[in-house]
Amino acid sequence: MVAFVAFIEGEVLAREVGQITSTEGRVDIKRGNSEEAVRLKEDQAVQVGDVIRTKTGSRTEITFSDKTIVRIAPDSRVCIERYDLDENGNRETANLRLFRGKMRAIVSKSGPSESFNILTPGAKGTAKGTDIFAFYQADST
Repeated sequence: MVAFVAFIEGEVLAREVGQITSTEGRVDIKRGNSEEAVRLKEDQAVQVGDVIRTKTGSRTEITFSDKTIVRIAPDSRVCIERYDLDENGNRETANLRLFRGKMRAIVSKSGPSESFNILTPGAKGTAKGTDIFAFYQADST
């Protein structure tokens, strides 16, 4: 298994697990433990621990290293909690947390069938090499 966190002189460095392949409107990212959100740009790398937020009328698309595509709808907030790949680039485990809004995941078949999880405050879903929509608004999943 390839780990996506390295320790160098007491600091944690997250590794890239994908990149932004499309963005429209105002989208920002909070990296790691930072409280500061910065504007997200197309072709920007994403890492484990990143929180991506889309504003009204905005959207973005992430293509992960295993070819899974995640599209985040307007007024949404998603965290890449875990994304482990093996040495061949196949997904071992992925956990994306949807705090609010909507997302679509076109999950590649590169990993074990139970390896891609979408978590919301009210539920956990596992996608098995499929195209899935998830939403969380006003305490509903």
